[in-house]
Amino acid sequence: MIDSLAPLAGESESTSAWIAPFRLQAITQQPNQSDNAMPYFVYYVTVNPDNNTKKLEYIDTKDNYREARALAREIRAGMDRSNPHRECRMIFAKTQVEAEKLLSIPREERVIGED
Repeated sequence: MIDSLAPLAGESESTSAWIAPFRLQAITQQPNQSDNAMPYFVYYVTVNPDNNTKKLEYIDTKDNYREARALAREIRAGMDRSNPHRECRMIFAKTQVEAEKLLSIPREERVIGED
């Protein structure tokens, strides 16, 4: 490990002594990735074909993509295929409220072949 209080190249002892506390503060205050990471939310989404409204059913929250993807795939594999309007969706958001807002936004139908 690098000694954070040792002078850097080109620094004198007196400069290093004055800068060292600031350098140490910057090193110790670096944000941890897990503190800033946004979670993945997994939901059942049921679309009403008559009015295109969505009913959301919360399933779980995962902190990393691989766990969330594995859960969504497992749920999709076990879903009843008789209801084509129900699907399992995974969404990346800061909060559960934001995830539900993003999932509730109506999506436009993709038109393929028209440019």
